[in-house]
Amino acid sequence: DRDFEFNRYREMREIINKLLELEKVRGVAIISHQLERFEHVINGYLRYLVACRSLSVALHELNAEILSEEISQIEAQLPGAEDSLKSVLLERRKLKQMQLDRLPKLQATFELFKTRADAIVYQMSHLHGQVLADPGLSVNTFLDDLVEKHELLADPLGEIQAEEAVRQILDAKPAQIQRPQKLAAKIAAK
Repeated sequence: DRDFEFNRYREMREIINKLLELEKVRGVAIISHQLERFEHVINGYLRYLVACRSLSVALHELNAEILSEEISQIEAQLPGAEDSLKSVLLERRKLKQMQLDRLPKLQATFELFKTRADAIVYQMSHLHGQVLADPGLSVNTFLDDLVEKHELLADPLGEIQAEEAVRQILDAKPAQIQRPQKLAAKIAAK
């Protein structure tokens, strides 16, 4: 799998080299003034690969059946548990349930990132063919579309973490949210 990914990376590098050679033959700037942006696109491809690897490991470690079974075992222990153990079991059940609830989103995110990485390679190949067929092609427009389509300016794993943080805030109990307000009232009263 890594060899396949590396070959695709190398294929994109070769496309850039071929386009640079074509510039020399035609004597017209095609991509030399946009090399930094092409690097950005290739780095975006690599970022998607890194994100896919991390998600793949996470998905491999999470199994819906095992998580459901663990939740059932915890729930079976709850009725006979002492109060001190009950709070620990409830927290553990909550954590397992959160993992189970996130599983479909992780799977969808993995597929999305894999598809975006594939699309970047395809579109780079398409650009090469277009430049050969139409020397007047606007590489600038192509790069703008590519960056916008694949959100290459965003950190994919950072977005997932930010979404999770927002979800945790939204899922918080109202009593937990009011604590800062009570603290502010205490400080203002002093």
